[in-house]
Amino acid sequence: MVKDKRTIKENSIIDAAERVFFQKGYSAAKMEEVAKEAGMSKPSLYFYFQSKEELYMAITFRAFQLLTDIYYKIIRETSELNGADRVIRIMEGYIDYSEKHFFYHEALFDYLSLVRNMNKLSGDDQNKVKSIYNQRIQDVHNLPVSIVVKEIESGKSDGSITNPESSETIYLTAWAIVAGYIKLSIYGGGETIHHVSLKDWKGYIIKLTRELLSQKLS
Repeated sequence: MVKDKRTIKENSIIDAAERVFFQKGYSAAKMEEVAKEAGMSKPSLYFYFQSKEELYMAITFRAFQLLTDIYYKIIRETSELNGADRVIRIMEGYIDYSEKHFFYHEALFDYLSLVRNMNKLSGDDQNKVKSIYNQRIQDVHNLPVSIVVKEIESGKSDGSITNPESSETIYLTAWAIVAGYIKLSIYGGGETIHHVSLKDWKGYIIKLTRELLSQKLS
């Protein structure tokens, strides 16, 4: 499908915003810097995006889209595996995604925080983030969770996942383990953190996730 000129221009601006936000940090970045990076005037930038918050919502939407596409690709390529193995592959995919696109990983968590605190924002601040991209995010933000929960249910059905807890509880626990690893490994920098090899730690995280799936009532 051929993209219209506005969509092409918006994507170009979002690309520029990603570069500026990543380099400067979202809080320190200014709209004039995004405009300069995009090769346009500040007034022209505001014709497409009314605020920095709206631009960040556009980036966050991209983050959700990419993560969902990765999950579907993994499922398509692992259809012959049991549910537990597919869940492990998805968790590995999430780690790879976050390591390659840590800014996207942060955007996802920022969005969760935004949703939780939306009612605390002033009317003006709420309007800054309420855009077409915010609406698009609301349409898809639960999809990555639903995909993994569905695979956990599949694993319970085929017997490869024996943990008696609810699929949602299992998902949240696995996600907490993996998200903690990502945060600490990225912020720690280098190849080790507290003298622990990140490669070895990552392997242990995957092992813990597999053991979580196979837990049984004592």
